[in-house]
Amino acid sequence: PSLMGSTALAVADVGLALTLVFAVCLACFPGVSSAFPPRSAALEGWMPAVLVLCFNAGDLLGKALPALCELFDRRSLWLGVGAHALFVPLCCVRARPPVGMPEWAVSDLAAFMLIGALGLSTGYLSTAAVVLLPRSAPGGALAARELAGQIGVLFLVSGLCLGALGGLVLSKALGLGSQ
Repeated sequence: PSLMGSTALAVADVGLALTLVFAVCLACFPGVSSAFPPRSAALEGWMPAVLVLCFNAGDLLGKALPALCELFDRRSLWLGVGAHALFVPLCCVRARPPVGMPEWAVSDLAAFMLIGALGLSTGYLSTAAVVLLPRSAPGGALAARELAGQIGVLFLVSGLCLGALGGLVLSKALGLGSQ
């Protein structure tokens, strides 16, 4: 097989993980999370801005942590991606809390922590995947590592597109924006 074909096959698992990380992130944030109703009157109109702050702080920290502590290799990365997927139902429940949901679970603080954790998880997992992509290239030659990075960009952009579409679908399914 060609260098492109062998490299694409070699990095497909890490690339798919990267796709799913961004798909989950964009399905939840900003679309579904922008509909989180504030519980405090003081946050009326400010809730989306504070959620962006929480996400960005978590994302920044998540992007910095892999330099200090690498938790994942190619196989274990999927454990993180699976846990990351749990943000979808959690954000859906926060956007449309069921009757009888404990007050602490739908509090503004819980929303801030949820979105901060989404940012932390997205930052860490995406950085870990981007670092693993060139390491997964066959043979480790410079040309293969560069090609792995370029292929990784295709996976990343695919995740952005899927996540944006997922956010629209979730928002429609939850009846968000139709109030």
